[in-house]
Amino acid sequence: MELSKTPTTRSSTRRRLKLETTQHNTVPEVLELTSPTGTISSKAQGHTLPEKLHIMCSIGATYPGPYPVDLCDKIMIKDAVAFDQTRIKFTVRSYGKYYSHYAFLALKAQQVKRGSFKIVGLMTWRNIEQFRLLNPSSDAFVEKVERLLLRINLDGLCMDLAGVTRGNIMAYRHILRDMRVRLMDTKFLCSLFDYNVLYKASFQDLLSLLRVFNTTVIHQSVQSISNMETSVPNALRHLTRRKYSLTAALELAMEIRGTSRHRGVCWTLTPWGMEYRLLLPTEATGVGVLARFVRSAVSGSDLCTTYRKLPRAYDNMTATWYFVNDTKWIAYDDRSSLEQKIPRLLAAYAPDCVYVEDVQRDDARGVCDRPFPLVSSLQGMLAEALKYTTHVAGSSTASLVTDRRGQVV
Repeated sequence: MELSKTPTTRSSTRRRLKLETTQHNTVPEVLELTSPTGTISSKAQGHTLPEKLHIMCSIGATYPGPYPVDLCDKIMIKDAVAFDQTRIKFTVRSYGKYYSHYAFLALKAQQVKRGSFKIVGLMTWRNIEQFRLLNPSSDAFVEKVERLLLRINLDGLCMDLAGVTRGNIMAYRHILRDMRVRLMDTKFLCSLFDYNVLYKASFQDLLSLLRVFNTTVIHQSVQSISNMETSVPNALRHLTRRKYSLTAALELAMEIRGTSRHRGVCWTLTPWGMEYRLLLPTEATGVGVLARFVRSAVSGSDLCTTYRKLPRAYDNMTATWYFVNDTKWIAYDDRSSLEQKIPRLLAAYAPDCVYVEDVQRDDARGVCDRPFPLVSSLQGMLAEALKYTTHVAGSSTASLVTDRRGQVV
């Protein structure tokens, strides 16, 4: 396995990574990923990989089970606190028909709780500046969070910061400050945000927002494909596609870690597919006009039944498979793509955990295989990859952390 990188300069802000492999002939021999950030990352240098990578899993609040508590070190109750865009207010989904599901999840998890197992509330924020304008005080919101933490005994909070922009980042900081003052005993375990947040907010402000969290999760999944241009001929073309590459996301994570050697970073796995519909397809596979907002999640059980006989192609930018069938274009990961990218990612970076998004969609009831087949396989893949990954010991090499204009912070 070989990693080569061209020098980064201010005049040329693109970096090229070539990760060579000969493991499978179903995937290109060279996986070529490009990042546009123009920053210098510490990567894995000076950061020893843990003996065991933690697996964090998010799960829907109304999902009735079964729960993969024996597969995940932490389970995040997704949308435990959400922003109601219609009524312009925050809601805590712990009452009425929703509360019984939260309580059941907490009870179920506690019954088989291991020493390291955690139950975390995942907060989703959108249009927070509107909330701040209509609600100068965050007391009511903090009170709801307090009740949520008390009633279902959460171990901490994880916050989705995908809505951060230059215009509202101060509002995020303000309400987060209020929460930390009121919720002094609460563990702010992690922040979750899309890679493109860096392009919507200054890197310096983003770092100040992230300093209160133990772990940063860089969200890069098949949901982002609609903003990408891939090496597979298709209509989903976008000039900013390169910033969504898996390597680019992890490079940003390394830069954030560079500001604090003790801060954890994670990368995302999506154990299900995302279907996109194309209008006016041509004879070329997958080429057509993208139908806006026409996309839906495809469960792991559907991938191995309904779509398994469709022709598929591999994209080297996102290291992801795609089923292509006329107007349908389904992006997904499977065991073969994970076996390709996991060893390479561990060799080039030193992540602290893997975040599994919406784990309940991973063929939870074992229609095609054992329950949660991809997450079950993930544990073995990580353990196997760690055996053959060189651990880099010693102090961290000096790294420059820059904003998106290439200026040193």
